[in-house]
Amino acid sequence: MGRYSYKIGTSIATLKNVEDLTTGVPNVAPRGMAVDPVSVRRVGADGRTYGDGYPTTKWEFDIINGKQLDAILAYLTAGQESGVVYIATRLTDRTYKNYKAVMHRPIINEDMSPAYVERFKDVTIRFTMLELVS
Repeated sequence: MGRYSYKIGTSIATLKNVEDLTTGVPNVAPRGMAVDPVSVRRVGADGRTYGDGYPTTKWEFDIINGKQLDAILAYLTAGQESGVVYIATRLTDRTYKNYKAVMHRPIINEDMSPAYVERFKDVTIRFTMLELVS
């Protein structure tokens, strides 16, 4: 069982801890950013800032095993850049809640280059359009 409660699945019933996705290799928990209640911040004519849009979050991995990354990305349909998943992720009060969300494939660039054989560094997986589910 994982140390943290970050989970992913195709439904609430199939949520699995990201630290338990593969066996035989070290799996890590992300540095999960707390759920941001809005996706866009705007400045009104009166100078006040207000939020708009769906909640978002992201999972940041300082370093992740290739097999664990593949297991997370397997929740996307082959070849797709994004897809609907269910996640359990952290809130600002350090509790975890379940969400239906759109997961986005990380952009592969030099910042996400292999750090070692089968390990990648600085991987960020974004989740948008979060909808709280029970």
